[in-house]
Amino acid sequence: MKLFSKLVVTSAVIALAFISTANAQSMRIDVPFGFRAGNATLPAGTYKVDLNLTSQRVALSQLDGKASCFLTVKAFDGKGQVNNGSLVFHQYGSSYFLSKVRAVGASTAEMFTTRAERELAKAQPAVRPTTVIALGR
Repeated sequence: MKLFSKLVVTSAVIALAFISTANAQSMRIDVPFGFRAGNATLPAGTYKVDLNLTSQRVALSQLDGKASCFLTVKAFDGKGQVNNGSLVFHQYGSSYFLSKVRAVGASTAEMFTTRAERELAKAQPAVRPTTVIALGR
């Protein structure tokens, strides 16, 4: 009976690990400019972007380890599939704000608009979305 219980618990842990991995997307992306993601200010560089559909969070980590942040996703858009992963930014003058994360074959994750972005949007209402295409996967 003890062996059966251990087997059931081990199987459940392995199954949860596979489910968690299946609901996560990871990609690398080069961002040629500094930007705001949530309340964090991040420098230009190459980032690892992890989109977790289960926890509805996005993690950005600069590959050289100098900068990182975690963001809660506002909404997922299940319309259509994307062939290339990308980050979508709203640009106000020389300021860039992360707006969306698009993972290959997954939903688009929309970020919350920060107070700083709302204030810039009032001052400069013309928003020009800028898309940066992910390199690799």
